[in-house]
Amino acid sequence: MSEECQAEAAERYMLPERKIDQDCWTESKTSLEDPSKSSGEKPLVNEKLSFRVSCRCSGAVAKILHSQEIRRAVGIALMKQFGWQVDLRDPDLEIFDYLNDIYSVVGIPLFRLPLANREYIRTAGLRSTIAWAMASLAEISAGAFVLDPMCGLGTILLEAAKEWPEACYWGADISDSQLEGADANIRTAGLMDKIELLKASVQALPLPSESFDSVISGIPFGKKFKVTEDIQLLPDILQEIERVLRVGGTVVLLLSQDLRKHMDGITRALCGRWKNLTSG
Repeated sequence: MSEECQAEAAERYMLPERKIDQDCWTESKTSLEDPSKSSGEKPLVNEKLSFRVSCRCSGAVAKILHSQEIRRAVGIALMKQFGWQVDLRDPDLEIFDYLNDIYSVVGIPLFRLPLANREYIRTAGLRSTIAWAMASLAEISAGAFVLDPMCGLGTILLEAAKEWPEACYWGADISDSQLEGADANIRTAGLMDKIELLKASVQALPLPSESFDSVISGIPFGKKFKVTEDIQLLPDILQEIERVLRVGGTVVLLLSQDLRKHMDGITRALCGRWKNLTSG
């Protein structure tokens, strides 16, 4: 493929990074003092668990509080509460804290290796973190048939097939360049026997009715493409998805906020056979 085709393939289903001037991400190497030494308080648990805290803050709060200050406060609280020890290089546990003007989220990673960096994906499309989360919402079981009718570079299918290998996966797309990129990714991942690709329009899939247990896909309107006259295609797209979905099946769709506003009226007409619709 030419460099132009590769660039087009890589960008088509990519979600743009949200840029915020005050965003900052830090893993400062400033040592944290053990508060138990200065306060005389004994930790509640004497486990020798090591940890580090990563923090990101955005919005107006980032002008008041620096992410390093938040990271330090969280770290001190954990040492004081549990007696854990800080290890910035190779911790047993990493804790992430995200703070903005509306809410604060604290979480821990579920995997040792980061989802955002997949060696088996040759050409990047939809972010792996989002693709994995969408596949996990579908609750894929062994022997299930899973379809992405607008598969692009196949990231959703790759993440699903790697995590739930006992299911069967199909991907469709109208773009030759996208299918070429998806095929390269599938071969790089060694999943040729798990994922089938076909060139087809999502409005007219050459697939039997009620043949899939799950349909997972990112709807591009509103992200890569503006929500203009193309929004008129949405009812046809959803009706075709409904046609190939088995009774009791699951649909997981990734939508822009603008596109989500148009969904309620359309999905009400289809909800008789839809088990679940997840959007974001």
